[in-house]
Amino acid sequence: MTLALYTRPDCCLCDDAKALLDGARLSFTPVNIETDLGLIRRFGDHIPVLENTATGDTLFWPFDHAAVEMLVVGRTDTCDQ
Repeated sequence: MTLALYTRPDCCLCDDAKALLDGARLSFTPVNIETDLGLIRRFGDHIPVLENTATGDTLFWPFDHAAVEMLVVGRTDTCDQ
């Protein structure tokens, strides 16, 4: 299972999401959406977004530890899709 955190530079909400994930000691790959036009079109201003790349399930900010845990274990009833 891999987590991708879609972000952009100078995004204080993205910094908050990174801090939450770091605090939970979860490994994630930060992805700058500004380097990919497709990601800009997909997410626009709706970042940060956390994606379980194994399942394709996503969480849009704001999310908390409980929602992230659900995403990690593959339960999507609290995820935005």
